[in-house]
Amino acid sequence: MERVEVDHGRSAHQRQAGFLASNSSTFFVVKFRSERETVMPRKPDPGNEYFRAATERSRRKAAVEGRPEASFADTALAAAVFAYAERVKEEKSETAALRWIVKAAAAILASHPGRSFDAAEAERKVIQRAGMRRKPDARRIRRVTKSIDLPKALLGGVK
Repeated sequence: MERVEVDHGRSAHQRQAGFLASNSSTFFVVKFRSERETVMPRKPDPGNEYFRAATERSRRKAAVEGRPEASFADTALAAAVFAYAERVKEEKSETAALRWIVKAAAAILASHPGRSFDAAEAERKVIQRAGMRRKPDARRIRRVTKSIDLPKALLGGVK
């Protein structure tokens, strides 16, 4: 795949290394094997206007009602796993549930219908993601979950 970027003030070294800023004002052209070009971010498809408008209305309504989108719930769930892992480590609690969560997540990744992920690599990535958080995020996650008691079964009290 060949990348041709529109320069938006990046250095020659960044352009040469294929650096792409995740800035919404950055446009770049991607050439696929079929030589079809796609400009990112994509321009709205006029034939999809009805669905785009419906999505926009739904997102506005969800924001007004305080209802999070699925991606935020996914992120919160991953953060909860991180918080649980940290709590288990701090309190030297039973790790069987955490090990099961990691194994289950890796198995789900490895069985992805559209991708062929290696099971061992999937497990490594899950472990890495469960433990890696930016320090401000980690502090916030620990602060908001510290007062939530772990179930006795997870503390090693009931087996």
